[in-house]
Amino acid sequence: ESGLPIQIFRLPGIYGPGRSTLEAIKNKKIKVIHKDNQVFSRIHVADIANAIIYLIQNKNKLDFHQIINIADNEPCSQIEVIKYCYKLLGLKMPEPILFKDAQKNLYGEVHQLVERVNQGKYNFQISSIEPIQYSEYTDGGHYTWHTDATLKGEQNDTRKISFSILLNDDFEGGELELYKFGDKPDTMKMKKNSILFFPSFILHRVTPVTSGTRKALVGWVHGPNFV
Repeated sequence: ESGLPIQIFRLPGIYGPGRSTLEAIKNKKIKVIHKDNQVFSRIHVADIANAIIYLIQNKNKLDFHQIINIADNEPCSQIEVIKYCYKLLGLKMPEPILFKDAQKNLYGEVHQLVERVNQGKYNFQISSIEPIQYSEYTDGGHYTWHTDATLKGEQNDTRKISFSILLNDDFEGGELELYKFGDKPDTMKMKKNSILFFPSFILHRVTPVTSGTRKALVGWVHGPNFV
C-alpha cells in the first residue's frame, strides 16, 4: 500500500554467536547424525546484516531484484561441518548415527508414549502416526487459532491426537495455548524436550515469539472417524 519497493531475503542455515557447531560441541549439545545426499549452504549472522546494509546503501546503483538469496555459495553436508569443528577443537568425533536409525528411534519412542497416553486418558481407536514435522518460529512467528481434526488422511481417517515436542526453551513468547472450556485459554508451560498430547479437535494456537527462535516437532495420531 505504501508503494515502496520491497525485497525478500532468502536465507540458508544461520550461524553466529550462541548458534554454532563449535559451541554445540563444547557444551555437549550436539548429535552427530548423518543423512546421505543432504547438503545446504550457510550464512553468518554478521554477513546477513552486512548484505542488507550494502543493498540499502547502494539501492540506486544496483539492479533491483525483489528476491535476494544470501548464502555462502559453498553447500556441504552437516557431517562435513561437524568433522571439521571436531578437528579444530582437537577432539575425537563420536561415531555418526544414520538418519534412518535416528528416525526409527524417534518414532519408536513416540509410539510407546502415544499408546500409554491413549490407554490412560482417551481410549480412542487409533491406527497410525502421521510423519512428524519440524516447526520453527522466529521473532514474530506464530500460528493462529485452529484445530487439527479438519484434515483427513489418505484412508479418509481423521486426526485424533495431536502432540508437540519442544526442542528448546531459550526464547520468549511462543506459548502453546489450548482453548478447552471457559473464557480464557490455558497456557501450556512446556520445558525443553517435553511432549504435550491433546485431542486434535481442541482449538489451539502458538502466540507470537518475542525473542529468539522456538523449535518443536509436531505430529498427529490418526484413527477411524469418531462417527
